[in-house]
Formats: sequence, C-alpha cells, structure tokens
Amino acid sequence: MSLSAKVKTAFEILAPVFDVNAAVPSLVVDQNDKHPVCYDPKRKLIFMRSDIQDGLTSEYAVGEEVGHYLHHALNPEAFAYKERLFERRHQGTSVQVELALYDNYIECVGNYAGLVVVGRLFPAEAKQFAENMVRKATKITRNNRMPEYQEITHAMGYLHGALNFIVHGETKLAAIARFTPKEGLLMLQGKLMGQY
Repeated sequence: MSLSAKVKTAFEILAPVFDVNAAVPSLVVDQNDKHPVCYDPKRKLIFMRSDIQDGLTSEYAVGEEVGHYLHHALNPEAFAYKERLFERRHQGTSVQVELALYDNYIECVGNYAGLVVVGRLFPAEAKQFAENMVRKATKITRNNRMPEYQEITHAMGYLHGALNFIVHGETKLAAIARFTPKEGLLMLQGKLMGQY
C-alpha cells in the first residue's frame, strides 16, 4: 500500500469515529525523521519515512498519528493548552508534571485511534495487540527506575487508550477526544467517573 493510501485509509476509518469534518491530512515523506511516522501539530502535517512497511504495527502507527491530526481538528483547545504548558515548563516542577500528564492525555487519544484502525484492518489480532500494549505500559509505569520523559509521556496514555479500546471498542474515542484539558487530566488521574 502506498504511503498516501495508508494515511487515507486511516483517515477514512477514523473521521466518522471522531465525528469531525476535516480534510485528509497532507503527507510529507521525510527520510531524516527518527520516527517512522509523526504528526506535527504546528504545521498540521503527517511526516512519514518512505521505508515504512506494511502490516499491523505500521498501520497502528499511521492510525495513531492520523488520530492526533483528527483530535487537533476536533478539539484545537487540547493542543493549545499543551502548547501553553510547554511555554511555561521552566516555571517549576508542578507545571512540568502537569505537562507530562497532559502529554499522556494527547497520547491516550492517539493510541486509542491507532487501535481502532488495527481493530478495523486486523480484527483477529486487535485485542491481543492492545493487551500487549497494556502489559508493556504497566511494566514501564511500575518499574523502579526513573523512566525517560518519552516513556512517562506515553506509557500512561497508551495504558488508558488500550484499556478504553479493550473495554469499549471504538465507542468512547470521540467523547475522550472532546475532553476539556481538566477532564483529560482527571481521566489520567483516575478521577473521571465511568472510565472503564
């Protein structure tokens, strides 16, 4: 499948789930990027290396980044809030902790979206893929060593995204993507009712 077809497929699966009216995201092929695929919220572009393979993990990765794009289209305040926190990160530990938690909310939505794509394209493998993600994220969050920032800002989000997918399928994705910044933080702290 071509790179643009991967993005278009993920978009066609996810746009109705997010219930958002948006254009198919633009794709930039970039061999120098360290990630196979990533979303740039400032330019609203998806970057992808040309060497990305076909298969479950690559379709998941594309779905995650298209999910970030659609989340941004649906709830621009979510990304504006993250940017404001990032600009204030030098103001102390409490802002840094809030930024790390909020990054997890953004990653929860992206991860959940990637799993929805996997569920549609690889239905027989989707639940096991999500359960493996839960195990990996749980191991990172319970590890005795201090995790790297990238692990911290993804593990909790991946855990919440995977648990929501396992329990609710694709039905909660749009609601979670519409959360206010406060609701996103409360969800990650386990203080939002009816989560799982």
